[in-house]
Amino acid sequence: MYKVLDIIEILKFQIKKTINIKNNDRFKDISWISNKKIKKGLFIALKGKNTDGHLFVEDAYKNGYRLFLLHKIIVLPKEAKILLCEDTSIAFDLLARWGSQKFKGKFIGITGVAGKTSTTYLLANILQDYGYKVTYTFKYNTTHYLRHLLFSIASSDSDYCILELSSDGLGHIKYLGTLVDLYMSIIVSLGKSHLDGMKNEKGVYKEKLSIGSFTKNYLFINKKYEKNINEYKLNNLYKNIKYIDINYQKQKDKYILYISNEKIIINKSNYNIENIILILNLLKNMNIDIQKTLITIENICVFINRGNIIHYKNKNYDFIFHMYTHNANPISFINNIKYMNTLNVKYLCIKTDLLELNKDKKIENQKLFKFLVEKNENLLYIIQILKDTSYKFISTKKLIDHENIPNLINILKENNIQHIFVQGNRIIKLERYVEKIFNYLDTTE
Repeated sequence: MYKVLDIIEILKFQIKKTINIKNNDRFKDISWISNKKIKKGLFIALKGKNTDGHLFVEDAYKNGYRLFLLHKIIVLPKEAKILLCEDTSIAFDLLARWGSQKFKGKFIGITGVAGKTSTTYLLANILQDYGYKVTYTFKYNTTHYLRHLLFSIASSDSDYCILELSSDGLGHIKYLGTLVDLYMSIIVSLGKSHLDGMKNEKGVYKEKLSIGSFTKNYLFINKKYEKNINEYKLNNLYKNIKYIDINYQKQKDKYILYISNEKIIINKSNYNIENIILILNLLKNMNIDIQKTLITIENICVFINRGNIIHYKNKNYDFIFHMYTHNANPISFINNIKYMNTLNVKYLCIKTDLLELNKDKKIENQKLFKFLVEKNENLLYIIQILKDTSYKFISTKKLIDHENIPNLINILKENNIQHIFVQGNRIIKLERYVEKIFNYLDTTE
């Protein structure tokens, strides 16, 4: 529980007025989502590009909130307790910064144009298996979620917090540096991505490299990007860059490589070997015995986030989770289907309001049909893919909201399910849930 008076002290240069606040007032958590019910929660009204959280303050009150952080005066029942500040977004930044500074562990940052999530997942599991307590995030790279995490981590007893940091525009990663200081960082990849927000490839390089501005120790980068960094005249921006020469020999089912002159032999892994080498170099600089980490690398389930595909794999199971929403790019949908078909796994389609197939494998949902006709000339190709695919069904709610994992595993086994379509707005919850599934599988088989 957090003391409201402590929050007032943190925000002392932001707070303009308090209403009904008492010395013993406390709250459990912060939320900016009015319909998210939190017992003894603090609702913070944030103004975004498309809407203003102050419009939902009354809804938040109806959903049980009694403590509010606002920068506009809203008339509420007398039971409401209000902290009125200059700007709630700045206030949230200050709370995030406070939390990150209170955290007794160390932050490690992961960024790049591809491979961030799988690298975050692998590094976190290595450190956990080595005996450390680890907090890690993927898909928590949006500003609100990251600020909430940093505020909440103040009371965590974790040794490390690994942050996946994304950006689709110039200056975003540098802004994150105002909230947190990183112990070490990895840039897993560089290249052309999000060019609308970055202008050009140089913009991508500059944006990703800006993680070095708030990394205290080494920033690890694949040496193959050094030439472009020099050509773009970005080589002198940060003195903490450590280029890693990616050299290894592949022999049948093994990789042979050297980390700081130490010979390492790794059994074949489904993870990107270049990213593994970056991780091992980081671990070496943390004085970790990397020989003891190899068992994790060789046995951990694979976590790959490919656009709106999540791919989990361990020695016994291979699950593909595909997020697709009505406003998704149809071409992206086609490319993802092509990718899935190369994996030779059996499929399950979760029935959603977006895509429904009956036993005859015909499209029933007119909304999606109309959408594909209007916006995608490859409609016939999509239909053919769907007809050629053997689907089975299970409800979205039964899969994702199912609390009894052993029963769910039995459902998956009985139906030989290895491929799942889900609605995209559940992506964060799904990732956490699937992780629990694999933790269960790993401990029972």
